[in-house]
Amino acid sequence: MKKILLSQLTLLLILASCSEKGVEPPLEYPKYTSTIQGKVILENQTEHSNALIYISGINRGVSSDSSGRYILTFTESDSIYTGEYNLIYFLNDFDSLNAKIYLEKGKVKLDTLDVDKDGKIATIELKQSLRVEGWTDKSEYKIGDKMTFTVRFTNVSKKTVEIKRSGHVFFVGIYNDLQLYPYELSNPDPMGADFIEKILPGEYYQDSRTYRIPEGDIFSTIKRPLLPGEYLIITSIVINNRLQDYYDVFRRYVKFEWYKIARGKSPKYDYNPNKYIFPHIQIIE
Repeated sequence: MKKILLSQLTLLLILASCSEKGVEPPLEYPKYTSTIQGKVILENQTEHSNALIYISGINRGVSSDSSGRYILTFTESDSIYTGEYNLIYFLNDFDSLNAKIYLEKGKVKLDTLDVDKDGKIATIELKQSLRVEGWTDKSEYKIGDKMTFTVRFTNVSKKTVEIKRSGHVFFVGIYNDLQLYPYELSNPDPMGADFIEKILPGEYYQDSRTYRIPEGDIFSTIKRPLLPGEYLIITSIVINNRLQDYYDVFRRYVKFEWYKIARGKSPKYDYNPNKYIFPHIQIIE
């Protein structure tokens, strides 16, 4: 009995001592953060860079790195934003997915919608819709040479995919990261017709055309010579009937802002977010 009383007395003395010293209560877990992070996995790929993570309503984006990771950071200038916002995960040849975040005066609310208490978004896996690959008849060309470019779009999904290019029978260009727009090898259709092609699951569309390597072109009244160096031969298409709610603003962002974003170890030249396998050529003297 004496032992019990002594134990109780000791406990009371310890509690009294803690009270006198003013022991602080446990720290409250933070409710907001300025930085969130996540990861994108791309089906059929071993290298996961080049996915665009776009914040709809704020018109900003980042790119995934080689492992698929990305970080979104908000600053004091974002204090004008409050409400629910969509993150769009996008590559031209993959299905798109969304995640949701909630901002309060420019800060992300933790443990809300798709953001957990640590400021992380669960890993997103994007399914591949198209395998896009192209090749040329040679690897080196001089100005005035003829070049044959072949491209194949293979539908690797389980649904019909419709590809589209507005105003061109078929668009082909020569491009590097030093410019905003490619040099056009093909010309717009004089009747303004759109290129549209439906590809069934497991099937492909292939196109092969011959072009002359130009001296350059005129873009917005500015003459652009085609200088010696390494270039990418490209064709730019979109998968029709997706991202309808965001289409106009989103496509303008890709058109005017994408080339400014650090894109990790993605293909050396990438005209838009994609995993296309397109040929690199050299323009020589």
